[in-house]
Amino acid sequence: ALEAVTEVRVDRAAESIVVHYRESSLSEEELQARLVTAIEQAANLQASRPLAMRAFGYEFRDLSAYDYLQLREIVKWREQPVSFFAHISSKALSPVQNLTEALIPDAFLQKVISLFETATENWTVEWEDLEQHAKVEHPADLKEKPLEYCDRLAECVQDRAVALASVEGAAGAVMGMAGGLTDVDLFLRAPLQAIHRTGSCYGYTSQNEREQQFAWSIFGATTALTTKERENALSRIELLQHLLYHQSSEDSTQVWIRARLKELTTEAILKRVLPNIFRLESTNALPVIGMVTGIAGARSMISAVTTAARREFQLRRMLEDQQRRRRSDV
Repeated sequence: ALEAVTEVRVDRAAESIVVHYRESSLSEEELQARLVTAIEQAANLQASRPLAMRAFGYEFRDLSAYDYLQLREIVKWREQPVSFFAHISSKALSPVQNLTEALIPDAFLQKVISLFETATENWTVEWEDLEQHAKVEHPADLKEKPLEYCDRLAECVQDRAVALASVEGAAGAVMGMAGGLTDVDLFLRAPLQAIHRTGSCYGYTSQNEREQQFAWSIFGATTALTTKERENALSRIELLQHLLYHQSSEDSTQVWIRARLKELTTEAILKRVLPNIFRLESTNALPVIGMVTGIAGARSMISAVTTAARREFQLRRMLEDQQRRRRSDV
């Protein structure tokens, strides 16, 4: 909760905590003193103490300390601005965007969608690989596990996906422009599969169209190159979160949502995502930096999408948990 702290990472293997902070706001000595106080307070905090927070139009109650902190991280992720590099890339490569938007035929969109759907149909095979770590028979069983348990699985998925992306990124750069299919595979299929694998860690599988649209929307928010694009992508995610949360209910907002469902079709989302992918990937056409951007780009892409997926699937889990508690109270 310290204002100067920008990130906290728990390294369970080393039994340590890595704290990132702004030196301009707090000296090292002051930080150490405040950390000691914070740790003492945490040690004295009773596990049963209920915490509450209002976010995204929902009231979250009876949160554990861990869930409360994760909800704050979700809020921070949603408020995260588009990176300076993405902003500059957007301006520098705007001609590429206009060209790709004009040249992307519907047949190509359908081919990409078909390629992805074929890949995600094998989720049961991928689940078998995760099952030994999850120690449950079906992904849905993970919804009964604490959020922290699911987060640990998601961290494993992210680490493996980033490592694999490094290898595939290098291979794609070596193949160069001749590796068009590799580019689609690396910058579309691999990130989307990583999103779905992350979803499996929280009990969600890619078995229906709505789940696939949810994955595409997360991908769209991750690949946004302007603030407006990111806001629009997050707006689509919020709509889907609302739809998934209120699947069995009918309220006044449902009418408004149904009017915007056309924005949530896979084709509509894909049309927004592809131009940005091509704009980012266009740097690989330069031989001198192709290898570097191939590896760094692949790692950055996978890291970004898995982080985004983790935050949005965490939010879904929390919303469902809140709904389940309210029903049990009734």
